Amino acid sequence: FTVDVTSNLISGNLGDGLSIKGPGLGTHVGDNYIGTDATGMQDLENQGAAIAVTGIRAEIEHNLIADHGAAAITAENAAPLMIRRNAIRGAGILIVQSDYALIEQNQLSHSQSGGIRLRQVNADIVDTTVTASQDCGVTVEASVLRMTGTTVSYNRYGGVCVVSGEATIVNSTISSNHA
Repeated sequence: FTVDVTSNLISGNLGDGLSIKGPGLGTHVGDNYIGTDATGMQDLENQGAAIAVTGIRAEIEHNLIADHGAAAITAENAAPLMIRRNAIRGAGILIVQSDYALIEQNQLSHSQSGGIRLRQVNADIVDTTVTASQDCGVTVEASVLRMTGTTVSYNRYGGVCVVSGEATIVNSTISSNHA
């Protein structure tokens, strides 16, 4: 990897917690506490995104991410993009113009701006939970989504909102969402 960010406390920044821009061989962001104190119990939000990745391959995994002024993870032109086994509360994931994104085994809750938002993305969401966001749990815009084994529940404006593009949903639970 060109950039490896592991086992850090990244909190209280006036902008993004991490902002990584390509070109390069890739980025790995793992095992960090972002937007929290060292215990993971007290929120110390960054004013921008927790992690912002642009134009580079990225693996984002095993992070605890809490309350952010923007999305927890934003990615633009990042491919392949692997977002795995993160616990995210108070913010969601926004991916724009990515050739491929895998969102796997994440727990997202209480996002103020929607759980997972895909714009011009080819994405797989697997074994992920999206709950209690203030917008749609998953929003698909001009994207191709394949979703398997995922739970989307208790979101304010719907479970899966397909604005444009296509979605194939298999063996998932979409329940108790509001309209």
